[in-house]
Parts: sequence; structure tokens; C-alpha cells
Amino acid sequence: MKRGMFVIIFALIAIISLPAFAETVVDDVRIVNTSALDPFEYQKYLDDDDLRSLAGLSVSENPTLFPTIESFEVRQTKSELEFHGSIDPEKEALEFISMPYYNEVGKYDVAVVKPDGSIERYDKEVVIDYQERTIKTYDSLSVEEGDVVLLFAKEYVEIVFGKEERNTIGEGRTTTASRGQQPGRPGGNNNGNNNNGNNGRP
Repeated sequence: MKRGMFVIIFALIAIISLPAFAETVVDDVRIVNTSALDPFEYQKYLDDDDLRSLAGLSVSENPTLFPTIESFEVRQTKSELEFHGSIDPEKEALEFISMPYYNEVGKYDVAVVKPDGSIERYDKEVVIDYQERTIKTYDSLSVEEGDVVLLFAKEYVEIVFGKEERNTIGEGRTTTASRGQQPGRPGGNNNGNNNNGNNGRP
């Protein structure tokens, strides 16, 4: 009798617990360093196939493409996602950027690649401060199990006395080039006249 009661109680606990486990989302949030893509790739708009390809790559095998930013924090409540990040120029020579749509007007700050290959893009829910190099959610993003969340960054370029100081990732040095000689990158213009991380955001 006691054994039967124990089995029934255990079954009830399991049933009650199911909704809680169902609301737990295993998500994958990664920052894409667009400057680590080859010149042709990062000068064009990333289309849906590009985003799916980025979502399918291993983060651990591509640390330059998917850099770790120490102050980046992700919070998840049920099926909603919030994040906040601030890039320290002394530690990471990067800046957050917006991405232009492929063959469309406008831009987006975050892309979510779904398990079925469909893609959702977010703009108004996310805020990028280009001067402070921060990114945060204004409204929570809806995510489901298997979703891959992509945020975007590029190597930081600072205008100093008419020249661009380009911080080279992983090489511990800074290279200088005359204004106008740097290739265009997603989220910016192609004439080298970006101003302190403005990135051409409308």
C-alpha cells in the first residue's frame, strides 16, 4: 500500500513539474564579429542563407568570429530573453553595430534563426548606444528551444586627426590608414567616413 502511494505521489509531482520544464528554453546567444568574415562577405548585406550559416557554425571552433565579451549578460525568463552588454575598449577592440536588410531598406540589431530555418529580426526592441558601445533590450525578445540569437559587432575604428585608427583583433597592435581606404562593413558606409562608431544607423 505504501509503495502504491509513493508511486502515485511521484507521478503527481512529475505531472505538476512538466509545465515548468516546458517553459525552460535552451537558447544560443552569440555575438558575430563581422570584421572576421572575408572582405567580400562583410562588405555585402548578410542574406538569410548567410545568417543560417552563421547560426550553424560552432562557437568554440570559431573564437575570432564569435568573440567573448566579458561584460555581456543574458537574462532569460520563461520564453523571453533580455540582454545587456558594454564593450570595454581596453579589453575588446570591437563595437556593436546594426545590420542593413538584404535588398531592403531599414536595419536590424538582432536576428533570431529558428530551428526550421526561418528568421526573425529585431530593431525597436533593442537599443545600441554607439558612443558608449553598449547594447541592451528595450523590450524582451521571444525565444524558443533551438533558436540561435545573433548580435553583431565589428572592429572599432576611431578617427584621429583625419586618419583612422583600426584596432586589429588578437594582434595586440594598432594599424593606421588614411581616411577613405578602409573597406565598407555592415552597418556602416563604404566611404570610410564613419564618425566614432555611428555606423550609418538611420
